[in-house]
Amino acid sequence: MHGDQILGEVLAQPPVAGGVRMDGADILVLSPTPTHPPDQGNRKRIYAICKELQARGARVHFVYYPQEWWFEFLPHDLVGEMTAAWDSFHIVPTSRHTYNPPAGQDYTIDEWWDESIATTLKWLFKRQHFDAFIVNYAFMSKALELAPPNVLRILDTHDLFTGRRQLLEQHGLKPEFFYTTREQESIAVQRAQLVWAIKDEEAVIYRSMANVPCITMPHAEPSAPVSRIRRFDDEGVLVIGMLGSGNVINVQNARAFVEAALPIFEARGAKVLIRYVGSMCARLGELANIDGVDLAGPVATVDAFYRDVDLVVIPLAFSTGLKIKAVEAFAAGVPIVAMGHALEGIPVEHAWHQCQTMEEVAEVCCEIAQRPELLTALTAATHATHTRMQHQVQAALDATIARIHRRPTVVVTVDHAF
Repeated sequence: MHGDQILGEVLAQPPVAGGVRMDGADILVLSPTPTHPPDQGNRKRIYAICKELQARGARVHFVYYPQEWWFEFLPHDLVGEMTAAWDSFHIVPTSRHTYNPPAGQDYTIDEWWDESIATTLKWLFKRQHFDAFIVNYAFMSKALELAPPNVLRILDTHDLFTGRRQLLEQHGLKPEFFYTTREQESIAVQRAQLVWAIKDEEAVIYRSMANVPCITMPHAEPSAPVSRIRRFDDEGVLVIGMLGSGNVINVQNARAFVEAALPIFEARGAKVLIRYVGSMCARLGELANIDGVDLAGPVATVDAFYRDVDLVVIPLAFSTGLKIKAVEAFAAGVPIVAMGHALEGIPVEHAWHQCQTMEEVAEVCCEIAQRPELLTALTAATHATHTRMQHQVQAALDATIARIHRRPTVVVTVDHAF
């Protein structure tokens, strides 16, 4: 079967529909991350889950602890958008700065906790019944202790923080954001009745921490194919692109890929241009004048990035969590070449989604530069993987809803005299 036929059959498959309904359920969600604008990976995940819950008939009550903006800045327009998006919206007044260095070598699990969160939650639990309480991130898990016994307590982990400091230090990087020990993260797990891991590899670790049910709740973007995908320009140059924020992991991997790939492109005589896009470009200034590298910087929309490259590459040799940018690329329907580690948690089958080294990614790019027709079958593999991702999310939500114990209706029958 030709690549065009494969792609046609994949695109002809029906869209993935939502599963078990939860009409009338009230779900309380606590997050230190806003849902608007949904322009970062963690925001996109929280937004997508909350919207899916609403699509299944639930009412979502969103409690936002503005950890990112602290005291200095709270965009009123974004607060308005979040108020409109959710069935109720509450802002927790911040009483302290949380992004401080740890007291010890690693953070304790409650080191970023703010007692003002407890004040708000106690008030909400007194005035309204909730069927489930979703807490985002392990460092907010203390909030789970405040939920009444009849509320399903769910911890959405997003990322494994155990050993994160050691991982970064092994690659010569200074630790950033939150990092803790297995002993401390297990405290967070024990506070929950259900744990959501973002990928299977992390679910195994969480299950070993405590006797608490843990299911994999991956992230899948709605299908959003780009209107036009670039194809080789008049000079026959294959433009490969990587989109990334300015975190140290993206920056380190981007540097390493240039070092590994450019000699291979030159040795094979392949016309390949590496285009880096996003805020990571601000930290890659030393690559600005290197032939074969284009630092495009931030773009107005993700679509603008996808339209300007022939192929998306995800050459991450190390990282944590699920790569939301990879999830976006699958939803966009673009051809992808990636290292297997970069796509952990994503149900891939194509060999070029499971490269073992950066050098192998570069070799594959050379082959595509010489045989551009290979992009068609690679695009079909993208669509097939995206469909599997959507099914995984629906199944995880079904499994979660099955654990929610709804309020029973009690009918009392008495004699008419009473």
